[in-house]
Amino acid sequence: MKTKLIINETQLKLLSNFILEDTNHCNVVKSIEKELEGNYRKAIETYRDGNDYNQRKCFEIIFDGQLISPDKLLEYFKLKYIYGEMFLKQIINDWCDGKINNGMLSKNVGLYE
Repeated sequence: MKTKLIINETQLKLLSNFILEDTNHCNVVKSIEKELEGNYRKAIETYRDGNDYNQRKCFEIIFDGQLISPDKLLEYFKLKYIYGEMFLKQIINDWCDGKINNGMLSKNVGLYE
């Protein structure tokens, strides 16, 4: 038994935009994740704060071995990519925590947020 679905042009345009946006979102996440994998390593930096020693997440640049903080990496990505700050921050955090799954972030954030 065959079933036909009839939609008008505006419904087709809305569905097409939804599908394309989802695909673009995954592709953008995968491309930025690939750059992170190729150029950075996850690291922990120990620093002194008064009399205490604390640790924080940071990244090691593979090319020269220098450490870069997540804030500095976010600033660099904001200059390099045209996407929103919240989106780039979510990618960096999820990559650091290992939460990116097949181009999907742990929290739904739009490309330009």
